[in-house]
Amino acid sequence: MLVAAYLANILILVPVAFSTLRSESSAGTVFEEKFPMDSPLRLLVGALWFGILVCSVIGLFRPNQMVAILILQVVYKATFLVLYIVPVWRTDGFHSVPAGITICFLAIVLIWPFLLWKSSPIWL
Repeated sequence: MLVAAYLANILILVPVAFSTLRSESSAGTVFEEKFPMDSPLRLLVGALWFGILVCSVIGLFRPNQMVAILILQVVYKATFLVLYIVPVWRTDGFHSVPAGITICFLAIVLIWPFLLWKSSPIWL
């Protein structure tokens, strides 16, 4: 089951990480033009996603050893959803947040803990 999470990460992150790292305009499509893309934070986020991508590739071959990357994703994505997406959504409406990232983050926050629990009960 962990391999499914790593494969999903790879499928999602190949276009997203490289678009975010490549240019402001390509990153703008990832974020649906909802965030400013001229900040160095774009590169920081792109680098984080690229790191998760690399760890996910390794996870295909060493699924139990790379489980921490899945836990990290749940923690940082849940934090972003709670501290940014939910407040903006409540005050300005769903149109104010990037729908693709929001749905993807929410799916990972809900699904990865189940996969972790089913695959490695000692982790949770």
